Amino acid sequence: MTQALPEPRPHRRRLRSTRTPTRKDVGTALVLLVIESVVYVAGSIGHGLQIWAAADDRATIDAARLESIAWTQYLLIAALVLTALALLARARWTALLQLLTAATLAALLALSQHDYAQTHPRPAPTPSEGYVPCYSGGSNDCPGG
Repeated sequence: MTQALPEPRPHRRRLRSTRTPTRKDVGTALVLLVIESVVYVAGSIGHGLQIWAAADDRATIDAARLESIAWTQYLLIAALVLTALALLARARWTALLQLLTAATLAALLALSQHDYAQTHPRPAPTPSEGYVPCYSGGSNDCPGG
């Protein structure tokens, strides 16, 4: 008597089991890099023109700078999403270039946030109720000193 062969176990399949061809991978990586660069530069020029047009209006300048920071954050998120999609498609060059783009955007974001924080220092803390300023110039004449 012959026995039936056992059914093979179903294999788990990835979304895409084959690697993306290198030519398409590199082409996609370069196209995405050019598009992201153009979008970032165009946004920076637009925000720079808003700051230039504001002249001395501090509120408008601050609003444009904060909008520029938010724009960079959105581009960083988009680059990270494109990195994840490239990893799913097993496009290693696209993923690598998107990761480098995300790192560059993260550095630009950190620099712009640092610049904004430097131009907008926190206010000095309010003095306590028992604080009495001393204007005499000598430490012996001051109360508490």
